[in-house]
Amino acid sequence: MIVLGKTNTPEFGMLPVTESALNGICHNPWDPQLTAGGSSGGAAASVAAGITALAHGTDGAGSLRIPAACCGVFAVVPGPGALPAVQRPTLAGMPREGVISRTVGDAVLFLQAMKALGPGEVVRSPATHRFEGMKVIAASSPPIECTVDPGCVAAMWGVADVLSNAGCEVVDATPDWYSDRILNDMMILRSSIPVGYGDPDESLLDRTTLMTLTIAKGTSMAEMHRALVRSHTYASRAVSILGEDSVLMTPTTARTRLPHGWVTEPDNPEELFKRAAAFAPFTALANLAGLCAVSLPIRSASDEHPVGVQLMAKPAMFPGILRLAATVEQHGSWCFGVANSDRSHS
Repeated sequence: MIVLGKTNTPEFGMLPVTESALNGICHNPWDPQLTAGGSSGGAAASVAAGITALAHGTDGAGSLRIPAACCGVFAVVPGPGALPAVQRPTLAGMPREGVISRTVGDAVLFLQAMKALGPGEVVRSPATHRFEGMKVIAASSPPIECTVDPGCVAAMWGVADVLSNAGCEVVDATPDWYSDRILNDMMILRSSIPVGYGDPDESLLDRTTLMTLTIAKGTSMAEMHRALVRSHTYASRAVSILGEDSVLMTPTTARTRLPHGWVTEPDNPEELFKRAAAFAPFTALANLAGLCAVSLPIRSASDEHPVGVQLMAKPAMFPGILRLAATVEQHGSWCFGVANSDRSHS
């Protein structure tokens, strides 16, 4: 492999949008007025634009899946232990290594080379798979108070139709995941990110990082520990709906189009975090609960702009959700891939 470079991210990778004071705004290849997502916005944009074949990245609460959904590319986050743990004392060990690509086959090649998959676990160019008896739980009601764009929900049900035709049992259900405290607890955990890197010189930090530090400075060690315990208890409750061979399907983000500046506009740190969470309320659960996850790049029913659909499962199901992804890719609703191979390399 030839490594081309380090792509743009928000400072410390803390935001679901890539608007860096140091490196500038990362524009979406589909529409430069829209966010490329974050925190791996540069990685997703480089793959979507055909600059790179794939991109390695880390995902702490959706940092690969969110930009993949925005940029119309595929993102994979294996379960804990599939790849070496990220050596960072932040977000309670939630960040995990992963990959962004245009096709499932490219991601599988990367994961096999990294020994996250065995050579026979997922065929790179699969025939039509059948999934008789596999249960897919479709959930579009968010775990926090926010609005989910109908286009995101429609994309999820479009994927549900494909998987149902492939033999899956698709059920409409809502996990026991609503909480009026999880948003505040995740904000407290997120505030520890810059602190986890030492004692940064505040004169070098951007506005959003400084806002986050005000939360960290006002949080005691006891309250940080309580937030961590509550978040793990919450995650256990939320994933109790999942069996060993079932899959949870959600929209990846709650909005199909997000303009630059909407998340980072507020001067209040709590409001900024609420906007970030309202944009992508579904992704953090995979990290909190130790699930594997993918984001599928689906063409919007109303236009060509991409929409992300997320699949999550227990780690033993990792080859299974990759096979599900390959089935959706072959169906032709993929933004890039076998049904759009000319455009994917333009």
